[in-house]
Amino acid sequence: MRAAVLTSIVASIMPLIAASCSNSTGFYTGAQTATVLESVAPAGGATGVSPTASVVVTFSSSTRSGMELFVSLHQGSVTGASIAHTATWSPDHSTLILLPSPPLQAGKQYTVHIGGGILDKFGNAVDMSQNGLNLGGLWATPALMNGSGETTFGWLGSNGDYGLLFTFST
Repeated sequence: MRAAVLTSIVASIMPLIAASCSNSTGFYTGAQTATVLESVAPAGGATGVSPTASVVVTFSSSTRSGMELFVSLHQGSVTGASIAHTATWSPDHSTLILLPSPPLQAGKQYTVHIGGGILDKFGNAVDMSQNGLNLGGLWATPALMNGSGETTFGWLGSNGDYGLLFTFST
C-alpha cells in the first residue's frame, strides 16, 4: 500500500520537476549541446593588427551575464599592464567585443586572456579545448600566471589552467 502511495506521489510531481528544469526556464537538463569557444579575433600569433581594431570573442551559444569580467587585455604578456577597454555583448550574449580605449599602440605586443571559468547561460563551463589551440591560443598555466592577479574564482578552469592566452602584435 505504501509503495502504491509513493508511486502515485512521485508520478504526480514528476511533470512539475520536469517543467522546472526545462531549457525554457534556463535550468540545465543535460540535453543541451556544450557551449564552445568558436573564435577569437585577432587570433593568437596575428601580426600587423590595426591599433584601432576591437577584440572579438565568439562562443557557440549564450553565456551568463558578467562573464566579460573574465576576459582581459594586457600589454605584452598576461602579467603586463591591463589595457582599459569597454566590453559589449551581442544581443544573444554569444559574442563579446572589447574596444580598447585609447586605441592600442602600434608596434606592440598584446595578450587577450579568456578565463577558464566562463559559464554558459545554464551555468556549465564553456569548452575552450575544442578550438582554443587551433585559434592560436596557449593554455594559461599556473607558471605563466605568476604575478598576473588573474588567479581567483572565475579564471581557473576545470583542467587546472587559467583559461587561454591569445598573443598578437600591432
